[in-house]
Amino acid sequence: MSKLQSLFEAETDWQEGLSKMLRGTDIVLIIFSKISSRIPFLLAESGAALGMFREQGRPLLIPILIDDIELPSPLSQIKNIRALDRNVDKIVAEVIESLGKLVGNLKAREEQKHEVERLLTLI
Repeated sequence: MSKLQSLFEAETDWQEGLSKMLRGTDIVLIIFSKISSRIPFLLAESGAALGMFREQGRPLLIPILIDDIELPSPLSQIKNIRALDRNVDKIVAEVIESLGKLVGNLKAREEQKHEVERLLTLI
């Protein structure tokens, strides 16, 4: 049974489980359509993921729009993938590109950290 399946078992508090899973992940892909963009829970969890990213640098949040809709603020301020043609290959390629940028940013942060630590030993 997957972690996601176990969240929806009757005895599980699925909202708390989903929040816990969100805190332990590196990337969140959220597909927005005309219907899903009106689901308050989806918007709340998207906002939570964005808040965690701003505070901790993770998880990377990538909204994927499959209908011609506008993302609500503050999600509209981050890079998103517009896939109105619903081309899965294109979506996967753009997600991979975004992950590559994330890895590059993480490496740069790690190098900066090591440089600061090195400079501090010289003081």
